[in-house]
Amino acid sequence: MKVILQADVEHLGKRGEIVKVADGYARNFLFPKNLALRASAGAVKQIEIQEQKRERERQKRIKELEALAAKLRKTSCTVKARAQEDGQLYGSVGSEQIAAAFGADGIQLAKSAIVLPAPFKALGVYPLDIDLGEGVKTTTTVWIVGE
Repeated sequence: MKVILQADVEHLGKRGEIVKVADGYARNFLFPKNLALRASAGAVKQIEIQEQKRERERQKRIKELEALAAKLRKTSCTVKARAQEDGQLYGSVGSEQIAAAFGADGIQLAKSAIVLPAPFKALGVYPLDIDLGEGVKTTTTVWIVGE
């Protein structure tokens, strides 16, 4: 039986693909869990329409992320932290503090978008890589200053 996958199914295929499976597998596993539809002409057309809609939404999301990336390139953030006299921090500054600093400036970033090889442990100015998703990446600057 040919079915159209509604979701990614391990060892079978990705969403939107038309695959051939055993009748029992489709009736007993795929259909009850809404993982697949019978591959009729109407269902194929419906899947194509859904995929086109998802692609338009994805393109819109990419444009929004590129605008945010351009804004981040022109912006820097400042994080205040307690430090010793020689500039070493008592703790460290990680992605959570950096995301909060950007949030205070009106730029909402997920802490998972901030790419840090290791937390910052000294005062200074550092380049910061940010991965916004959908292949959109940018670099900005973070200032670590003493309180």
